[in-house]
Amino acid sequence: MGQDRIIFLDIDGVLATRPMVARATPRGARFGLGSARRMMLPLLSRQPRTLRARPITFLNQILAATGARMVISSSWRLEGDCRSQLIEAGVTDRFHSDWATDADGPSRGDEIARWLGVHRANSYVVLDDWPHGLEKHRIQHMRTDFRIGLTAADVGTVIGLLIGAQQRADPGNIAPTFSQ
Repeated sequence: MGQDRIIFLDIDGVLATRPMVARATPRGARFGLGSARRMMLPLLSRQPRTLRARPITFLNQILAATGARMVISSSWRLEGDCRSQLIEAGVTDRFHSDWATDADGPSRGDEIARWLGVHRANSYVVLDDWPHGLEKHRIQHMRTDFRIGLTAADVGTVIGLLIGAQQRADPGNIAPTFSQ
C-alpha cells in the first residue's frame, strides 16, 4: 500500500457536539452538603449531538494543508457506512480506501494499532475527545473538548503532528512505519 498521512477520526466530541446548559441546583445537593442556596451547574443538554459547521471547516483545513486521508475510529462506523453523512455535512471526501478501523477492541487504541500494523503511514494523528484506551498513541492524540469539538487552535497542532513526523524521517527519505 502507499504511504499516507492518516487522521483517525472520532466524530462525537470532534465534529458532532452537544451544548452545555445551566440549571439551578441546590448548592451542595450533589455532595450531600444540604445548603438551601441555589447555584448554576452545567449539564449536557438532552439534545442529540449534531455535526457542526465550524469543526468541519477546521478538519477540511487540516486535510487541505496536509493531504491526509481519514480513517473512522468513531462508534459511528458500527452503524454502517457513515461517509456519505459526513460528506453531506461538508467534510471533504478524503477517506482512506480502508476507511474504518475494526471493532474488535479491547480499546480504540488497539483497533488503531491493528490498522497501522496493516498499512504504511508517514504519520498519523488521533482526533478524539476521550483519552482512555489511547495511551499507546498519546503523542499523536489531539484531544478535543467534547462540548465544542475541533477548534481553530487545534488546526496548527494537528498539521504539525502530521507534517512534523514526516520531516523527522530518515535522511534517506524512508518514512517510518507505525505498527504495534
